[in-house]
Amino acid sequence: MIKQFQIQFEPMNLGSHHLEFQADQDLFKRMGNDEVLSADVVIDVDLNKSANMMDLRITYEGQIELPCDRCNEGLYIPLKEKGKLIVKYGQVEHEEIDDLLILDDSEHILDLEAYFYESLSLMIPQRKVHDEADCDPDVLKVLRDLKVENENKIDPRWEGLKEI
Repeated sequence: MIKQFQIQFEPMNLGSHHLEFQADQDLFKRMGNDEVLSADVVIDVDLNKSANMMDLRITYEGQIELPCDRCNEGLYIPLKEKGKLIVKYGQVEHEEIDDLLILDDSEHILDLEAYFYESLSLMIPQRKVHDEADCDPDVLKVLRDLKVENENKIDPRWEGLKEI
C-alpha cells in the first residue's frame, strides 16, 4: 500500500511528472514533534525520471502554527521555499551528501516523509515571536512585572581593562 508521501516510481514512464502532496499537523506528530499546533503546506514536486536517476524540484508553500516564545499564543509562520533532491539507483555508499539520495536497485518506492519533515523543520525560525502589539497583553504585563533591571555594575576586577 502506498502511503501519503511515497512515490512508486518503477511503473512511471521516463520524463517529467508533476506530483502534489499536502503536509499537515499529522506529519509532525508522526515524527515526534508535538510543538506544531497546525500546519497546511502544499508540496509540489516536479519529478524528471531518467534511466539511472530522478531529479526532483520541490516547492513548499503554506503556513505552520507554533506557540509564540513570548506569550505562548498561536503564531502563524508563512513558508515559501524551493528545494531539490537527486535520487540515484545503485549501491548505497557510506558517504552522505545533502540533496542526494541513493536507492538500492531492489527498491521501487521512494518514501519522502522524513525528507519533507526535515525540510519543513529547517524552515522554522529559531525565535518564534509575535510583534509585541500582537502578543497577549496579560502575559506581557506579567513579564514586565517580573523583569529584573540590570544595574550595570561592573565587577571591579574588570575595571582595569577599560584603561587598556
